[in-house]
Amino acid sequence: MTCFWDGILQNLKEEDFQIAFKCSKQNNINFVKLLKESLNESFHDKSKDITWNGEKLTKQQIKENFEHIKDYKPESIYGGYWCSTCDPFLILVCILFRVNINHNYCGHLMKYTISNPRKTLNFKSNTGHFMAN
Repeated sequence: MTCFWDGILQNLKEEDFQIAFKCSKQNNINFVKLLKESLNESFHDKSKDITWNGEKLTKQQIKENFEHIKDYKPESIYGGYWCSTCDPFLILVCILFRVNINHNYCGHLMKYTISNPRKTLNFKSNTGHFMAN
């Protein structure tokens, strides 16, 4: 039940990890740990650079996203992950890897946009599965 993390990793390449972290590509649990370790107060400022479906994130959204990531337990990945429509981890991936993300959820496109992206990652999901597209 690690399809969320596996889907993201499927779209990220070795080069992406070298650019973002100067490390090799990670397995799913180490990837989640790396994301959490990268979370710091600059998340609040860097989140202001993200738009979701053309809208800037509110201060409240940024605060709640930070708390969600901070409180997330990496060992819980095996029980599945409920990706939200404006997902905190997808926002963090945008920031850390300098990518745009298109997420097609049951036919509804969610667009995460950052200025000067390196590339765009595409995902699709339904009510029970998330995958690279």
